Amino acid sequence: MIVSVNGIPQKAALGEDGTFQATVELAYGENIISAVAVASNNEIGSDRVSVILQREVLFFDDFEEGPDPAWGAASGTWVGTGDGKYTIQEREWDANAFTYVVEGTSWRDYAVEVDVIGANKYWGDEQYVGVVVRALDDRNKILLINEYRNWLCWYVYRNDRAEECVGGAVHPGLPDSAHIRIEAVGDTIAAYVNGVKRTTLKLKGEDAELFKQGMPGLYIRYNLGVVFDNFKVISLGGRGTAPAYTGELPESPTQVSAEEWQKAVSQLEKEVKPTLATLRTSLGGYELKLRELSGRVSSLESTLGEGLEPLKLRVERLDSRYRVLESKMEAHSQLITKVPPDIDLRLSSFQEGISAHDREIQALKGDLKGIGNVARLGLIAGAAGLILAGLALLGVIS
Repeated sequence: MIVSVNGIPQKAALGEDGTFQATVELAYGENIISAVAVASNNEIGSDRVSVILQREVLFFDDFEEGPDPAWGAASGTWVGTGDGKYTIQEREWDANAFTYVVEGTSWRDYAVEVDVIGANKYWGDEQYVGVVVRALDDRNKILLINEYRNWLCWYVYRNDRAEECVGGAVHPGLPDSAHIRIEAVGDTIAAYVNGVKRTTLKLKGEDAELFKQGMPGLYIRYNLGVVFDNFKVISLGGRGTAPAYTGELPESPTQVSAEEWQKAVSQLEKEVKPTLATLRTSLGGYELKLRELSGRVSSLESTLGEGLEPLKLRVERLDSRYRVLESKMEAHSQLITKVPPDIDLRLSSFQEGISAHDREIQALKGDLKGIGNVARLGLIAGAAGLILAGLALLGVIS
């Protein structure tokens, strides 16, 4: 049988009881799984199911029953509003107010989502609203700040000293009601407003090491009536969860007509055809590259074969001539007990033979230079050198 997951087909074994099990790779969000099984007598069973893969929710608070006890206020008086919202009690308080989800000190890769209502109120003074990520404590943290309706930017606190608008501000600021999502993954932190990416912070150097993990939280300064709702923290690391699903054939499969069978096959082809087309294109490219490489190898083998054969024959002839010279030297070394009267003539003849031999060796080296096969030739040249050394030791050559 064939199982198709989001248009990607794979085989699965159908059990005797009409059920099958398959391990599949799912994407986050909705996944469409189709299965078609055909028995030997053309009985057919098919099924189609939608599976939602969700990421783990680390924390959620809708403030309907007041703030969750996991909240820990570091400054300001953070309270529930009674109608399912979260804010600080102080109004027009010209000081920073921070609160954190204190159980999140070890959270690394995650997304924070929150609804902000009344973000751009203005009564003569600017209101500041922010969302905190990866706070090690109240003195070391990263937050996205909105000033009234003017701008958004990143603040990075190190030992309670703030570096303001890291990377610059983006305009405009938040609308009066906004859904904010901040994703912190590795050394990259990105902010979205109502589904649109607005700004990204790239951690570098010591900051990348310092802010690997930490708590999420909220921030207000000079409260003019802003409130938060539906605060959620979602894991972006590891794997998500999805319900298990076991597909099976109908209990009483029926004999299908050729028309019904073709309809089922067409539906499966429709789902997998785009993926198969992409695979065929990729395989075609690989086939062309393999053919080109095969041709180049064959050409190289032919070239080397044609060039080496004549050289091999020349080496064999030189080797034979070397053996003859070696035999003559041995005969001379045994017969010479004193310098004969015609030694100059003999030496001249002998040296001419060696010179001719060396010239042919040099010519052979030139032929072999492009191929790099001079091992045999080197041995011959060395042997010729030994002959001269032997003659010198015997006193034949002074």
